[in-house]
Amino acid sequence: MYVEKSRNWIFGLTLCASASAGDWTNHFSAIKENCSPSEIWELIDSAPKSLKKDIISSKESEAERGTVTNYRFKNATLFGSPFTRIEFRDESAADSITTIYFSDTRFMQALPQFYVKDQNGLIMHAGTERFWASLNPEKSHSGGLNAYSLAKHIEFPTESIPDLGGYYQMLFYPVLSYHYSFHFTKKNGYLSNTGAAAYGYFMNFDENQKIIRCQTRYFGAYDEEVNGTSD
Repeated sequence: MYVEKSRNWIFGLTLCASASAGDWTNHFSAIKENCSPSEIWELIDSAPKSLKKDIISSKESEAERGTVTNYRFKNATLFGSPFTRIEFRDESAADSITTIYFSDTRFMQALPQFYVKDQNGLIMHAGTERFWASLNPEKSHSGGLNAYSLAKHIEFPTESIPDLGGYYQMLFYPVLSYHYSFHFTKKNGYLSNTGAAAYGYFMNFDENQKIIRCQTRYFGAYDEEVNGTSD
């Protein structure tokens, strides 16, 4: 059950309706690379007054796990679509979810602009199926293998893209997961392990729900909501 607490002030500015549409696309361009919930929060915080006037309300709720904060917008656009709400779910230090809610599906055209950039600079865009492992530079000179002979990238067949249960097990495969992080891009988003054990970033476009969702998640706690990013 949520216990709601309304807030009428945000970042020192009175919340008010906007009479003209504000385009947040350029301000949010950074989320195209390795989208993370905290990054979206910080971008709202750093938005200029000309955009913050589109925020008409903010409400924080206490949930069973952590807190939920909703920002509601009026006359605001992002990636070619009007958007009405951004929801932040801060469930723990390792688990957080940000969802952007749109009024139509034109934002789907921005999907190929989102991408994973791994530790070695390899870029793979969402919307195409790729599955690969990247060598962790900070671990390339230790561990139980001759690290100097390891490839920076290992490409896997797309038909071997795992569900999250298989992905989670792979992260703990002896020796290999010590040296490598695993990433895959799919038709509606991506999943990227950053090299920290069992910790990763998810990004998902959902045309039916008209949302973009970015998540950080400890794999030991993955659930149906996260599993949806691997469809």
